[in-house]
Parts: sequence; structure tokens; C-alpha cells
Amino acid sequence: MQQRVLIIVALLVIPALSFAGGNKEDGSADQTESTPITVETDEPSQSDSQPASGTVLDTTDPEKYVALVNGVGILRSEYELTVRRTQEAYLYQGTPISESDMPILREELLNQLVAAELLSQEGLSQGFQADALAGELQYQQMRAQFATDEAWQQALVANDTDEGELRLQIDRTDIIQQVITAALAEVEPVSPAETQAFYDENSSYFQTGEQVAARHILISTEGLTTEEEKAEALGRTEAIRAELLAGAAFAAMAQEKSEDPSGPTGGNLGTFGRGQMVAPFEEAAFSLEPGAISEVVETQFGYHIVQVTEKIDADVVPLEDVAIDIEQYLAQEKQGLALEAYVADLRAVASIVVNP
Repeated sequence: MQQRVLIIVALLVIPALSFAGGNKEDGSADQTESTPITVETDEPSQSDSQPASGTVLDTTDPEKYVALVNGVGILRSEYELTVRRTQEAYLYQGTPISESDMPILREELLNQLVAAELLSQEGLSQGFQADALAGELQYQQMRAQFATDEAWQQALVANDTDEGELRLQIDRTDIIQQVITAALAEVEPVSPAETQAFYDENSSYFQTGEQVAARHILISTEGLTTEEEKAEALGRTEAIRAELLAGAAFAAMAQEKSEDPSGPTGGNLGTFGRGQMVAPFEEAAFSLEPGAISEVVETQFGYHIVQVTEKIDADVVPLEDVAIDIEQYLAQEKQGLALEAYVADLRAVASIVVNP
């Protein structure tokens, strides 16, 4: 399901990421030399005079295009820019793409650019027109992100585009969105029975593990380098624990003594499950009964005193709490399948020539 939904997202996001996406040129220009290139198609071309098998790209620069879609070229520069921007997006999210995964990513992005071109061509053939007012508003919103004309022009140059090309891309994206909307108009909404069935068949997704609500007092050992300094910190922690066992209020002691950012809130850490805290702290917290005071717990952060205020047993989230999320998930899956089938139908009668 994730890859199918990615098609919907990517077709709409790629132009924004690349900023210069959709820079197409007719691949039949400059007919001086014929260079055979790879063909990727499921059915013969609609044109008897130019079958998909053995189609050639007539251009003085056969490397200019990464693909031809019904004779319309997808610029290699656009493709490489899309790849680079996608890498940057993943890196920004903290999930860089490994070199071993790059061939898969490149293939997927090329397929998405081909799909976008097919949808754009289909929109034009059906007479869809871009909304001029919406396009102007989007353009102005993009322009408003830059304080000066110089900064705006620099951004355009950096993205290998200009104002005219950017406006064309905005209009193209609008047409693609219209085609997608029309293609998905007949998709049936998710029924309550489908939501219930998914909930019943995937109960493990909705289980909550054991949790505790806890607070703590920390005496930090950060920056301490000698055994004497650490011993002094441990002594202070043990003295605080003795006061707590004698009846001192935990929250008040945390506010006064704790060297953790949670100190001002009484050492409150909220609710957490297993795997969210460092191992010694977690072991202590989950072994305590509510209200009990732990032994001194040492971690890489220092010396802790832990008090659990509540223990929450493992449970299953009720359907009513997750029904909306399930409906959204299933709706995306249905839309993804429908769009995948729609694009597959367009590909089946298209001439798609790939020049990797």
C-alpha cells in the first residue's frame, strides 16, 4: 500500500521539490541522427508508423532526455534534479538513502515522472484547463518567501528554471491534480464494515504495551572526571533518598534538588512504555509499585531516584478511538490502487522510450 499511495503524493510533491519539474521538450526536434535506445512499454504504440519497439530518439544530443512519453521528452536534467531533491528531503528527515537503495529510488522516480507526463497529456486531451487565479496565487505565495528580487532570481537559477517555466509547471500540476481527482471520483468510500474488518484482522496494531507514569530526581555527573567528584554526587543523591524515605514530598524535593530539566515540574516524566528510557532507568521504573521510592539508579546522565505514580496494564485501543485513522488508511489504499490501475491503462497504450 505504501508504494501505491506514494504515487499520489509524489506526483503532487515532485514539482514542488524540484521547482523546475515538468520542463518538457518534443523529442523529435533536431532530426539529424538516429540513436536507438531502450524501450519500456507494455503494448504497441498507437501509431502504426512508429511502433514502440525499436523507437529511436532523433536528436543531436541523445543524452538530453531520460525518456520519451508519446514523443514528449523528459529532460535528464529534470530527472537528476528530482533525484537530488528527493535525497535531500530524506536526509532532512534524518533517513538518508543508502547507496544500495539508490537504483530502486531512481527507477521509482523515473516511473513517477513518466506517470506524471502521462497524466498531464491525458488532462490536455480531455480538455482540462489550469485555474489561472489559483495558479497566480500559488506563484505569489512562492515568490513571497523571498525578501528581494535578487534572492528570488537566485532561487530560480539554483533550480534551473525561470518565472515562465515555473508558471507552466504550476499549471501542469493543476491539470494533473484535476485528472487524478476525476480518476478517483468513482472510488467507493470506506464502509463501517470495512473499518471493522480491518480492526478485527489487525488487532496487534492496536495493542498498547505496559506503561508507567513516573517522576525522578537527578543528580548529574556530567562533567565530573574524578572518583571523588562522583562519590560526592552519589552521597548527595543518597541523602535526598533518605529524606524521601523519611516522608519528604517527592515533587517538592525534585523542584529543590533535581538537576534535570523536569525538576521545576516536580520531576514529572509523564507516561512511557518499554524501550523509551535507558535500560537501568527503565528496569527500575517497571519494577516499582506506585508510590514506592527506588534505590539510587546510575545511568550515563548521573544518579536518579525514581518514583512511579501509576502503572498501566497492556490493553487494546477501542475501535472508536482509531476508526478515523483506519478509514483514512483504507481510503488512501483504495485511491492508490485506483490510481495505479489508471496509470497502468495509460501506459498500456503509450509509447514510452527510456534512455537510462
